[in-house]
This record gives sequence, structure tokens and C-alpha cells, in this order.
Amino acid sequence: DGGVVGVFVVCPGMWRAHDEAPCKVDFWLRGLRELSASLAKLNIPLVVLSAENAGDIAPRLAAFAREARCAAVHYNREYEINEEE
Repeated sequence: DGGVVGVFVVCPGMWRAHDEAPCKVDFWLRGLRELSASLAKLNIPLVVLSAENAGDIAPRLAAFAREARCAAVHYNREYEINEEE
């Protein structure tokens, strides 16, 4: 319907590969709840997708965009050392 949808992709496999502490993951997830609440005030839903590894992100996001019939996808990329490799 021409609206905006926020999307965040979580990657549990990457968290394990980076040996992320549970408290750090909890911090990120709490931040997502706050982001969701802030976006909701603007009538923008936040969809949280899951991709096991970095290589799964683009196909998962593309599938979501097709399902949601998105006209465009805009993204912010994280440039971490392991992900660049």
C-alpha cells in the first residue's frame, strides 16, 4: 500500500561465530523493542527476520521484499571485518 516497513535481520549463527555474550545479544534485542515502539508511533511496523549466517541475509531479505511486494529496498550495511571477508 505504499507504506514503509522497517526490517532488521538477526543472525544467530554469526552471534555464535563471534562468541557474542548473552548480555550483548539481550542489549540488541531490547534495543529492537525500543525501535519497534518508536517506529510504531510513526505507523511504521518493524519486522524482525532471522538468517542463520551473513550469506543468508540477502536471500532472506529479497524473499521478504517479494512477499511484501516492496517497490524498493533501502538498507544500512555493517562493515565488520569478518563480514567483509
